[in-house]
Amino acid sequence: MNVTILSRRQAEDLITEGRFPENSDVISFYDPQEYAPDGYSRVDFSRINAEVFYVEAPDIDWDSFENMSPAEVRLVEDISELADFIYAAFDQDKNIICQCDFGQSRSAGCAAAILEHFYSSGKTIFEDSKYFPNQMIFAEVLQALIQKKRELKGNKAQMKVYIYSREQAEKMIAEKRFPTNTAVISFYDPAIKHINKNYSHLDYSAVCDMVFYSELDDLDIDVLGDKGYTFESYFSEADDMAAFVKKAFDCGRDIVCQCEYGQSRSAGCAAAILEHFYHTGITVFADYARFPNQLVFNKLFEALEKIDPR
Repeated sequence: MNVTILSRRQAEDLITEGRFPENSDVISFYDPQEYAPDGYSRVDFSRINAEVFYVEAPDIDWDSFENMSPAEVRLVEDISELADFIYAAFDQDKNIICQCDFGQSRSAGCAAAILEHFYSSGKTIFEDSKYFPNQMIFAEVLQALIQKKRELKGNKAQMKVYIYSREQAEKMIAEKRFPTNTAVISFYDPAIKHINKNYSHLDYSAVCDMVFYSELDDLDIDVLGDKGYTFESYFSEADDMAAFVKKAFDCGRDIVCQCEYGQSRSAGCAAAILEHFYHTGITVFADYARFPNQLVFNKLFEALEKIDPR
C-alpha cells in the first residue's frame, strides 16, 4: 500500500486535471468552523472514483491542552471508524491519500502513523524536512490502528499509559479527575531534598493502591561518572519496576508515569512500556514536548524484555 501526502491545492489540481491517483482512498482533514476563515469548505472529491473519509480536526497539538495528559484528549472524534477505513483500504490492496490544507501537519501525522503501523517506517515522514507531523494525529491514529489489529486477533483492550508532571498529577488529584484503575510509577529527585528539606515524593494514597516510587536523578550517560554512578548502578531498580509493570498489565490496570516535569524520566518509562507491549514507543520520542531519558528507557525496556518475552 502506497501512502501519499497532498495539500488542498495539490489535490484540487489533480482532480481538475484528471490526474488523481487511481485505486486510492482518501483521508481528508479539514478545519472545524471555529478555526476556519469565511468561505472555507472541505475539498470536494465527488468527481473522482474513490472512497473518502473526512476528518474534522483543527491543526493543534498537545501543548494547547494545559495540565492535561495526551491520553485525556482526542483530536479525531471518530478515530475507530478511521481505523476501520484504513484497514479496509489495506485489505483491498488500495493506496491511501492523506490530505490537509497545507499537506504538512495533519496529513503527515496520519501518513506517518499508517506507515509505522503497517511497515515500521513512520520515521521517514518525521525525517523529511517538508513535513511537520501533528503529534496528536500521529499518536491517535497509530493507537487506533493497533487497537483495531488487537480486535481482529481477539485480544483485550490496550493498556493506557499516561505521562504526568508533578503539577499535573497534583491538580488532577485535587480536582478528583485522576484516572481510575491505574498503577502509578512516580519518579522523584534526590537532589531537591538538599535544597528543600520538606520535599518528598507525591502522595497517591487517596487515589491509587498500587504505586512504585523511584528516587532517581535525571541524568544522561555522559555525566554518570561525574555524579558517582556507573551504568550498572544507575537506575538499579529497573528489574523491580519491570516486575511492577508486568503485574499491573496482568491485573488489567492502566499506568501513570510521573516525574517532576513530565518530560524525561516519566517519558522514558512510558516509552519503554509502550515499546515492549505494543511497539509504539516512537509516539513518545516523536512528541516534541518530551525528552525521554535514554537510560530509563533502555534499562526498563531490557528488563521488561527479559521477564516478559513476547
